[in-house]
Amino acid sequence: MLSMAYALPAGNAVRLVLSPPTGADELALLRRDDGAAPAGLNDAAAVPVYRGDPVRSVLDWLAVPAGVELRYRALWRVGSSWLDGGVRSVRADARFLDRSVEPLLVMRDRLDLGLRGYVERGELRPSSGEIPVLIASPLIEETPMPVVTVHLESEVQDVAPVGGLLAPDRGADSFTGHVSRVVMKAIGWSLNVDERLALRRAMTAVLAYSSVAQIAYVVEGLGIGSYLGIYGGLFHLVNHTVVKGLLFLSVGAIIYSAGKRSIAELSKMKLMMPITAFAFFTGIFALAGMPPLNGFVSKFTLFLAVGQAHLLWAAIIGIITSLFTLVCFFQAGYRIFWAEKDIHAVGAEAYTATEVPAGMLLGMVFLALTAIALGIFPGIIHPLLDNATKCILRILIGG
Repeated sequence: MLSMAYALPAGNAVRLVLSPPTGADELALLRRDDGAAPAGLNDAAAVPVYRGDPVRSVLDWLAVPAGVELRYRALWRVGSSWLDGGVRSVRADARFLDRSVEPLLVMRDRLDLGLRGYVERGELRPSSGEIPVLIASPLIEETPMPVVTVHLESEVQDVAPVGGLLAPDRGADSFTGHVSRVVMKAIGWSLNVDERLALRRAMTAVLAYSSVAQIAYVVEGLGIGSYLGIYGGLFHLVNHTVVKGLLFLSVGAIIYSAGKRSIAELSKMKLMMPITAFAFFTGIFALAGMPPLNGFVSKFTLFLAVGQAHLLWAAIIGIITSLFTLVCFFQAGYRIFWAEKDIHAVGAEAYTATEVPAGMLLGMVFLALTAIALGIFPGIIHPLLDNATKCILRILIGG
């Protein structure tokens, strides 16, 4: 079966993707440039592209004309008979257009857009009115400060399976392609220490994403492959969804009410937003796996599964990670809800804040109570997790 034919963007070449039928001994691939499909092996007008052992991919690059319709036919020899593998059409053009993504430019554009938002909101106040984002180190004498630069540290090409073709009769066939591992760094330049610290906080906020540490627990449980491990992994996936939603809603409520985005600009919010503080710390303790919240039950289930698998080192790593999570998030919560405000922080002027409207509080309270309920009564979700776990086990053992 000739599954796919597509032109490569950087020259006159065509990639052909094939799915050999069962028992195929030989492949013949033919091409015609006049708009007609190759009739068969004896077609005098057809150009032989490939003939040999059955393969899943062929690159046609010799004398491929540009700007005309190319029609390919695949023929498979099974025993003494030739089977028709279908016809595909494609047009090859030398566009010399690289459609791949340049990571350095993506990072530059993301920083540029994010920092513009900080400047427009007045959270960063550069004297020039803007913060340029460059891809080369600045010349101090000629560049207005502050400025941000992004640099490519390293780029290594690895080979890894990056695609798959779903064949109706053979399931999924994997194809191998080149994947690059790219390491980049961003540097904030300023002659003022306070400005440099504020810039660093803004850059971190623009580039940072939620930690994947909690998903590692899920993968750990699935990787163990036992009933208890898979059950604990699925349970933690549900808990992670609830808790992260709770934390995002809590942070959103703080930003909505106080109009501030930097931790250094906030203080004693527990006096202004007690319900939000309750929801926020419920999420923190649940994420860290503290009893009697839902995160404790799922993590404890995973630790039992790890113990059954005699992987003591994995349990130790999991416990240490939970402690780090608790320290990291509790420090943020303490600075927001209890600590005094950093009077030197950018945007540290006085502000007022009150609890958010009832519609916003409802979502936070519901998720906080859900985290508590799943911790005290984990049997509520047992039937659903039990069925899902058994289904995954049947798939793994092929039953």
